[in-house]
Amino acid sequence: MPREERQSLAISFRKTSREAKRASAAMDDAVVAFMGINATDGRACDVLDQYGDLTAGDLAEHLGLTTGAVTTLIDRLERVGMVERIRDASDRRRVIVRSTAESREIFAAIYTPFKQAWVELGSSLTDEEMRAARTFQRMATDLNAAFARALREVEPPRTATNEERARAAADRIANFDVSALRLRRGDDE
Repeated sequence: MPREERQSLAISFRKTSREAKRASAAMDDAVVAFMGINATDGRACDVLDQYGDLTAGDLAEHLGLTTGAVTTLIDRLERVGMVERIRDASDRRRVIVRSTAESREIFAAIYTPFKQAWVELGSSLTDEEMRAARTFQRMATDLNAAFARALREVEPPRTATNEERARAAADRIANFDVSALRLRRGDDE
């Protein structure tokens, strides 16, 4: 493939990725509105759905929040019956956060048809196309996470001007080394 066509395709991937991100955010917004919770609480429920029972500290790490903020978040979710705190049987000082059966039932009712739709859509692709799509998705995920980490390293003070913010971002991102990212193929775990 000629260089110009390859660059155009990469730019098209970025555009598609942004569209997918907006559509995913719209889906997330609809789910949390339906559930009667806020977006951050919805992200917490999603993390618990993906990883299962977690300590508050582990949940905080997955969400990129402080443990204090997560304690308040857990309090809110516990009040509306979405999570429960369970004492660890092997260490009573340790508290585990678990989705309630009711929460899991609601999320299953929403996401089971969604997952089935993904399977149906995916069945129209060849194995090679599926692997390529998965590779692209992993690359986008890894790149977004790396850029987020890079920006957090230079987070300007709240009082920074927009010009100072732009300069700080440009300085940090200008030195971003994409070669440091390990390319995960579609079938890598």
